[in-house]
Amino acid sequence: MSYVLFLNDWRKYPNAVVHDDTSNESWLFMSDVYAAMGVQNHFFHLTLLNPQLRRIDPFDPELTLPWKIAIAQECEANPWYYFREVARAPKSGSLNGTPLEANRGNLAVFWCFLNHVGYILIQIRQTGKSLTDDTIDNYIMNIAGRKITINKLTKDAKLRAANIARLKELRDLLPAYLNPYQKRIDKNNTEELTCAAYENTYNCFVGQASIAAANNVGRGHTASVARSDEPPFTANAQYAIPAMVTAGNAARDAAKELGTFYCTSYTTTAGKLNTNEGKFTYKILKGAMPWEEALFDCANEAHLHRRVMKHAPDKDLMVNITLNHRQMGKSDEWLYNAIVTNKLSGEEADRDMFNRWTSGGLTSPLDRDLSDRISRSKRDRDSITISDEEYIVKWFVTEEELNHIKSTRKIIIGNDTSMGVGKDANTLVYVDSWTGAVVATSCVNESNIWTYVAFVISLMVSDPAYILIPERRGNGQVLIDGVIVGLIAAGINPLERIYNTLVDSEHWWSDEMTPYHTSPQWWSTQQLDRVKRSCGYATSGAGQHARGNLYGKALIRAAAIGCDKVHDATLIDEINSLVIRNDRIDHAIGGHDDMVIV
Repeated sequence: MSYVLFLNDWRKYPNAVVHDDTSNESWLFMSDVYAAMGVQNHFFHLTLLNPQLRRIDPFDPELTLPWKIAIAQECEANPWYYFREVARAPKSGSLNGTPLEANRGNLAVFWCFLNHVGYILIQIRQTGKSLTDDTIDNYIMNIAGRKITINKLTKDAKLRAANIARLKELRDLLPAYLNPYQKRIDKNNTEELTCAAYENTYNCFVGQASIAAANNVGRGHTASVARSDEPPFTANAQYAIPAMVTAGNAARDAAKELGTFYCTSYTTTAGKLNTNEGKFTYKILKGAMPWEEALFDCANEAHLHRRVMKHAPDKDLMVNITLNHRQMGKSDEWLYNAIVTNKLSGEEADRDMFNRWTSGGLTSPLDRDLSDRISRSKRDRDSITISDEEYIVKWFVTEEELNHIKSTRKIIIGNDTSMGVGKDANTLVYVDSWTGAVVATSCVNESNIWTYVAFVISLMVSDPAYILIPERRGNGQVLIDGVIVGLIAAGINPLERIYNTLVDSEHWWSDEMTPYHTSPQWWSTQQLDRVKRSCGYATSGAGQHARGNLYGKALIRAAAIGCDKVHDATLIDEINSLVIRNDRIDHAIGGHDDMVIV
C-alpha cells in the first residue's frame, strides 16, 4: 500500500498530476490554506494518478465499461481521488448526497490514518467528526480493504444504530459499479456489516455498565482498525478500550507486515474530568502530540513517526487534533446560532461548542470572563521553525512584527525543564514584555538534556532581546548551569539575561553587588556559585516565590493583562484546566501545566 502522502512520493508516480481543475472546490481551497500556512507539501490531497480522469464524472450514467474500470482502479490506488471525487456525504432532501467537503479536520485525519498514526479528534458539535471516520471505513469496507476487520466502540445502542445507518447510507451513495454489496450474502444488521466480496467486517459495540462486561467488549474480535466514538461518555471506557486495542495487537502487526490498513482512533466532543471515563480519555488526549500541519512536510512515514513520538508525552504514536469553529471554517455568528438553537449553556456549552473539558464541582482560579477571553484568543500560528533536533517553535507574530518587538523592548521566555523522557515536557513560552502577548511557544517531550541545553544557549546568545525565566527544579538547575556557562563564554553577563534574586534584590546597587556589575570573565569561584544559586525561579513555601503567590497573584494578573493574546491551543487548555483542589491550584487530573510558566 503506497500512496502520495509526502513530496517525495510524487517520484513514484511520474504520470501523476495535481487535479487543479477538480469540481470539488473545497479541496482546492484547502491547498491554498496549507500554502498560506507555509506547508510545502500543500497539494498531496489533489493527487490524480490517471490524468485522463481529470474531467470524467464518476457518477455519469453514460460511463462506458473502460471508464468504470479506470475509475475503480484509481479509487483503489489513490484514496485522495475517492475522498475528493467519489465519496458523498448524506444531505437532507437529497437521494444522491453531496460531494465531501474538505476541511482541516478531515484532511488531517485522512492523512494520519493512511500514515498509520493514531489520533484523537476533538471537534465541536455539527462539524462532521463522525462522518470523517465513516468515510474512511466506507473506503476500507467497499473499495480498498481486503480481509480487514474494523472494531468500533460507541456510547450506547442509539449511537450504534445511527453509526451503522450512516455507513449503510455512505455505501449506498457509491456508484453502482463501485458498490460490492450483495443483499443475500452480506450481513447488514444494526451491529455488524460485512463485505463478502472483499472479506471485510465492521463490528460496532456499545459501552457496558459492569466492569466485567466492559472487559469482554471487543476482546473476542481481533481487528487492525480500532475506533472509539465519544469515549468520555461511554460507560467503563477505561476498561473496554484497552481490552479492544490489546485484542488487535496481532492483527495490527500482520497488517503492518502486509502493508495494509491499521490504526487506533478516538472521536469525541470534550468530556467531563470528574468521571473516570473522562479522566481516561483526557489522559489519551494529553499524551498525544498536538496536531500541526507542518507534519505534512516530513520526508517520509518513518520521519513522521519519529517526530510524533518525540513530541507525544506518552511516547505513543498518537496526535491530538482539536479544532475550534474558526479552524473548521465556521464564523462566530454560526457558533452563536448553534448554541442558541441547541439551547446550550454552562458546562454543556463549554464541552460541546468550545472544546473545554469541564471539572464538575472543581472550580477554576480564573473567573468565567477571563477564561472565555483566553479561549477566544486561540488562533493558528503565523509560522513555524523546526531545529535540526526536531524542536518545534510556533510563532504567533510575523517576522516583521518580531523584529519590531526585538528592537523596541524585551521578550520574556518562561521555561520549565523536565527529564526529557516523555510525561512532562521541556517548554518555552515567549511573551512580549510590553503587551503580555504570547509571541511563540515550544514544547518538547523527548530530548537529551544536554542537547536541549545547547539549544537554549544558542537561543539566548542569538539575541539580546531575550530574557530567560527558568524554573529552578530538577533538570532546571542543569539548564541554568549550562546557560550561565554559555552566556559567559559569549562575553554576556548572565545576570542581565536570566531572572535572578541578585538583580531583583533591593541591594543590587549597593557596594556589595558592585563586583557582579563587571565582566563575568573576572568573577571568582565564590561569585559564580552565588550567581548559580540566585538564577531561576525556585518555588518556595512562603514569601514572594511561594506557589500560592505564583498562582494566586501572578497568574491572575498575567491573565488579566494577556487574556486576549494567549493564542497557543495547548497553553490555553492548560490554563483553563487549572482547578482548585485540596485548597491549592493545580492542573487537572491526567493533565499538565508545563507551559503555565509566565
